[in-house]
Amino acid sequence: MAYQKRDTSSGGPHPLVDVVAAFCGPYLGAFIVAFIFMLCLWTLIVHWSLVAPQLLYSTPSFGIFLVVMHQYIHWGVVMSLYNAVRTDPGYVDKDFSPELKAQQEKLEGKICLKCPCYKPERTHHCSQCKRCVLRMDHHCVFVNNCVGMGNYKFFVLLLVYTAIGGVWNAYCDYVWLYAGPPKLRDPKVIVMSNAIVILVVGFILAPFAIFHVYLAARNTTTLEALKGKIGVHDQDILRNLRQAFGRRWWLWLSPVHPAWGGAEVGSRASDPLLAPLDLEEGQHGRRMDSSS
Repeated sequence: MAYQKRDTSSGGPHPLVDVVAAFCGPYLGAFIVAFIFMLCLWTLIVHWSLVAPQLLYSTPSFGIFLVVMHQYIHWGVVMSLYNAVRTDPGYVDKDFSPELKAQQEKLEGKICLKCPCYKPERTHHCSQCKRCVLRMDHHCVFVNNCVGMGNYKFFVLLLVYTAIGGVWNAYCDYVWLYAGPPKLRDPKVIVMSNAIVILVVGFILAPFAIFHVYLAARNTTTLEALKGKIGVHDQDILRNLRQAFGRRWWLWLSPVHPAWGGAEVGSRASDPLLAPLDLEEGQHGRRMDSSS
């Protein structure tokens, strides 16, 4: 194949931009994820080596409550981050082809020219991952992954647990500062610097956590919100939250239970008429009729 020089006279990006983006994209994301994990490790070390022993010594009953909650929130942050990074966001199989004629007619013209593959409703092509993603929310450099149907729950929990964790960690350090024997207060610079850093991170992410909980309650993605389509797929708040966090409400705050299993996420690409997705048994026909 003959090499053709790229035309940049039309104002398109310079080839060097593509090279830098291709090189820095995944590596920058990996660096950011590693940095976040290091912050979590730093917090864990400071808490268990300095704060927790004094809390348990000075105020045993209340200290146990503070330490247990701190560990639960910390576990929620770490596991949410890990699963947001590692979970398939809902990539559409490039070999996917509708089997039913009705599906083929509904998807006529809805083919991604970049993959190429059929594009079920609410599917977008990610320029970073170079794949189509079911119910894509956005590509997040902080988890080095797309955020879509498969890992949206973990992404939202990461924001929520980090926002709560920043306040809780600071409160534990505040109690530590004014409790216990004076000899254990020597490393207060280390403890308070950790409290301030994590609290600032929590305050920064709190508005994003509130925003995404609101979007989940309205059955809306970030891409749809940016296009002014908030509430287009709105059903009722319970159905909306089930779509985002799974059928079982008692597992909504679990950072290890996906809203949809890997096979179940993949199966949604083979049934593109389920948009918006229905979560009640025996209602597929009604929901498909209402969404068409």
